[in-house]
Amino acid sequence: MLFFAIEFVFLFNKANECQKKKKREPTDPKIIRQRQVLFGGGLFLLAFLLALAFTSYLLHWKADYSTLDAFFDKTVAAKNILNKIGAVVSHFFIYQGVGLAAVFFPYLIGLTGVKLFFDQKTNTLLSNWGWGIAHLLWFSLALGYFFPSEPLYSGIVGYEINLFFSAYIGRIGILAVDQTIKADLNPERTGNLGAPRLDLEDIKC
Repeated sequence: MLFFAIEFVFLFNKANECQKKKKREPTDPKIIRQRQVLFGGGLFLLAFLLALAFTSYLLHWKADYSTLDAFFDKTVAAKNILNKIGAVVSHFFIYQGVGLAAVFFPYLIGLTGVKLFFDQKTNTLLSNWGWGIAHLLWFSLALGYFFPSEPLYSGIVGYEINLFFSAYIGRIGILAVDQTIKADLNPERTGNLGAPRLDLEDIKC
């Protein structure tokens, strides 16, 4: 019995050492690539389905509005191409979200999926998402300004932002803010406004 106990302990310790070595070993590049392809393909599929749902929602949102509260009722069907899930998700992103600017979400998700699937450089993804969100908010704000009676265009986000700014800076102030964001003003690009940029190396004593 003592011999079997010692042998069991020895085998158990050896198994633990093998597991630790496996954890320390770097992951196989093929496995990383497989996961990258799987994740990228999943994101691209998600972007495609979102684009279909959003397009269908813009065509049938009035008819599907009454089905939002009957999500678990199997007898009620939505006209959205993705049925109730498509109607609920589209309603969240478009009507309760940023309106027509929600189309930026499938674009950004699809762009990420394509870069991962085809193993392209992903160092610009963060910048793409940052500028995409900025343009998304600007687009929602602009639609809320020009179409204040159509909350579907700007979504609740754009509509509420316009109401907030209108109460404090007025519609002229909103237009100024909107055009400032559109112009993409920053200190590095102020030299493009007409005045030549001054370089310290050009100054001669």
